[in-house]
Amino acid sequence: MFGDKIEYLLDIFSTHNCKVCHRPVVEDIGQRYLCSVCYEAALHSIYSSSKPDSELEIYFATDYMGWARRMMRDYKYRKRSLSRFWSKLLSDYISREWSEILSKQQVYIASVPLHPHKLKTRGYDQAELLAKGLRRFEYLPCLLERVRDTASLYTYKPAERESMLSDAFTLNPAYHHDPSFRRSVLILIDDITTTGATFKTCARLIRERLGFKAVVAIAAAGRNLD
Repeated sequence: MFGDKIEYLLDIFSTHNCKVCHRPVVEDIGQRYLCSVCYEAALHSIYSSSKPDSELEIYFATDYMGWARRMMRDYKYRKRSLSRFWSKLLSDYISREWSEILSKQQVYIASVPLHPHKLKTRGYDQAELLAKGLRRFEYLPCLLERVRDTASLYTYKPAERESMLSDAFTLNPAYHHDPSFRRSVLILIDDITTTGATFKTCARLIRERLGFKAVVAIAAAGRNLD
């Protein structure tokens, strides 16, 4: 934790070049990794992954490629302090794209959990940090538990992904069906979405057990789903 604070202070007082155009970032726009022009462009490169016959609408704040891919891998495996940047990007995306709809709803937020073994190895849960950074919504801590670790799903076929995830998650027994959930929206947060399989598995479990009116899946970064 002390090391995280040192890293954060060094980050504040260091000179950064934009990860996209490589010019010095001189604007104070709440983050120091992208200039204001490239930050706006990142937020506008949004692809909805929803399909007419999809069981779940999945969205992401920016494309998982180039600078975003590099920064997300740094965040996921090495640099916890980048949670501030990714939380801001998610927050700005949700504010721009969802504020009008969500302002009329009771909204809860939860995250896709890491398996305990990976949590012990990395020392932090990257999706949980992102969800906690979205302070405008009521956070449901440890809503889901990951009881079986899985390999990366991107190279597998859809049926194989579903089979691999079928018993990977369970609902935290501390949560029960609440009548208020039937009038509420749950935003499920993850760091990356590529296949959408993890989101769909988690959302299915939440809807069946807790009965939310709607579940919306949003990742910080992603790509078009196959």
